[in-house]
Amino acid sequence: MDRFDDHIDEVISTNKNIDFVLMDDFNIDLCKCNKLKTMMEVNGLHQVITQPTQITLKSETLIDHIYVNEKSNFTQSGVVFVLIC
Repeated sequence: MDRFDDHIDEVISTNKNIDFVLMDDFNIDLCKCNKLKTMMEVNGLHQVITQPTQITLKSETLIDHIYVNEKSNFTQSGVVFVLIC
């Protein structure tokens, strides 16, 4: 996580004067572990997805993350639920 944190610091310092979005399938479940979310918040990034992004009959996970550095400029976010048969 230290290398990742260093990279996030670099991204933030390089883009201080512009609004940006950082998104990825981090495969870290924010329903169970808030370490990544906390690290991002310490670096001034805010997670805009707050609902589980994968739901099965047995589990719910929030592994798809979208972080922004300026929340007020992003007015809408959410999860589109699709049934896969």
